[in-house]
Amino acid sequence: MSNSEPFYIQLKSHREEQKISLDEISKRTKINVSFLESIENGNFEVLPKTYLRLFLKSYSIEIGAEPKKTIEDYEIYSYGKIKPKSEQNIIKKETNNTNHTDTLFKFNFNRKKIFSTSISLIFIYLLFSFVSNLNKTIQSDPTNQTYKELKEPIETKINTSEQDANIIIQNFEEKLFNKSNLIGIDNIKLPINSPFNLDIKAKNNTRVHYRIETNQTTILDNNIVILKDSIISLEYTETIFFDVLNCNDIELSINNIRIDNRINCLNKSMLRASIDSTGAINASFYSN
Repeated sequence: MSNSEPFYIQLKSHREEQKISLDEISKRTKINVSFLESIENGNFEVLPKTYLRLFLKSYSIEIGAEPKKTIEDYEIYSYGKIKPKSEQNIIKKETNNTNHTDTLFKFNFNRKKIFSTSISLIFIYLLFSFVSNLNKTIQSDPTNQTYKELKEPIETKINTSEQDANIIIQNFEEKLFNKSNLIGIDNIKLPINSPFNLDIKAKNNTRVHYRIETNQTTILDNNIVILKDSIISLEYTETIFFDVLNCNDIELSINNIRIDNRINCLNKSMLRASIDSTGAINASFYSN
């Protein structure tokens, strides 16, 4: 096995030397064989971003490789190399050799820079204060159409919440969403396009946590209780992540396509899922 080969080729060679098949790894990790093949072929763009590092870690453990090194190799392969330390030392040495005249010049220059920066900060503060006050004025006016147009596409038709229901439902514990509690993974892709409308109907009182992301930035993050027969309808354009206490307690539809009966929901299991802009649904099931 040559060190000049990409790390994923080295991993594949290591697996084959151990005489471990992808089917064996899939059975033990519940990772789809097609995802394992994508790892060994370096096709990381087809893997769900939410679980990519978990897949790499699980795969490495199963073939006897070092998970930390595998993830580091992936990051170097995907995002580039870290700047060599020797180059940083050269810069530091040149800085230390700067003569006294240059130091005085920099000092005078920095005084001017500090003054101009202070003026800029004052201007930014005044501008921010103006925009903030204007925003409050807009939000306080319920008839303002611009505010309505900004707010309504993000979240609509939330019929009930924990506060309205005045009931107590078990909250999520992040420790339950770990590999030791993982009992199944399911991945499907639907022929849908943005914008998306996700409807979650409660068949029993339950808790739902959802997070909407646009341009890799969270724009909405809620943890609510919905009552039996109530529906929350969420509109988004890129990616949504959501957790459900019991996947049997809900009905899921996206753009009027029923999806809860298409994923392999295990009895009374917790559901953690994501739906991205391509219509790919990645669902994981955990024992509660």
